[in-house]
Amino acid sequence: MATTDSEVLIRRATINDAKGINSLLADSFSLSFPFYNYLLPKGQSNRELVFEYWHKEALVMNDIAYVATINGKIVGASIGRYRPASFVPSDAENHELSPEQKILIGYDDYTHEQMEMIMTFLHNFDFCYADWARQAQQYLPSGTPYVYIRGMNVSEDHQKKGIGLRLL
Repeated sequence: MATTDSEVLIRRATINDAKGINSLLADSFSLSFPFYNYLLPKGQSNRELVFEYWHKEALVMNDIAYVATINGKIVGASIGRYRPASFVPSDAENHELSPEQKILIGYDDYTHEQMEMIMTFLHNFDFCYADWARQAQQYLPSGTPYVYIRGMNVSEDHQKKGIGLRLL
């Protein structure tokens, strides 16, 4: 793993992020079915259109789209509206990365802590897990949407520290 200590930063997504997010969505190990069924319009199968549809839906639903970045590179994306735990995919807790997936997402470019956050973020396009959302609120300014990520593989110690995330 790399030894960089760059922060994982979260900011609101803009339409200028479309290319980076499209690439993330097209390549991400986390976006297998049923995620595509939820994110794409009925009958739509073109992955490159996911972001445009997703971003429009976020605005229509008064949600806020966010991206997570490390050194300016988009490593995660989500919609910041609170979702119940029922949206969590059944295999999210036990997802193992294949060697191909590790190469795809640049696994060796990140520290263990950064990868925890990226993987958790990628798994939760409809985040958050209820208990994690409540815990995360203590780190967020009053009125901020839920932008901290549920603690899938995040230790209690990291949760208490806020895991180095900050909202831009």
